Amino acid sequence: LVNGAKRLNVLFSRAKSTIEFICSVKSSDFAPTKNEGVLRLRDWFVFIENQSENQNNLEQEHNDFKHLLKAEDEFQSFLNRFDVLRQRGWELP
Repeated sequence: LVNGAKRLNVLFSRAKSTIEFICSVKSSDFAPTKNEGVLRLRDWFVFIENQSENQNNLEQEHNDFKHLLKAEDEFQSFLNRFDVLRQRGWELP
């Protein structure tokens, strides 16, 4: 690509709010080259792959936290029932 790096710069710098990126290759699919346009495109792929991995990690942490909150709610509910039974005179450990 002649002036490929400049074309990529225009593409990325002209986006108003988002860039939708759909691909069927990975950064590792690019052969070693000295072409600056190809190198910048490969760098973009590396960046996107890292962002995707970070997003997956955040989603997993969020799901883990939601699971923890649910377990805490269930335990608190159990303790509340336990207290009610004690108040009613039941002998519990």
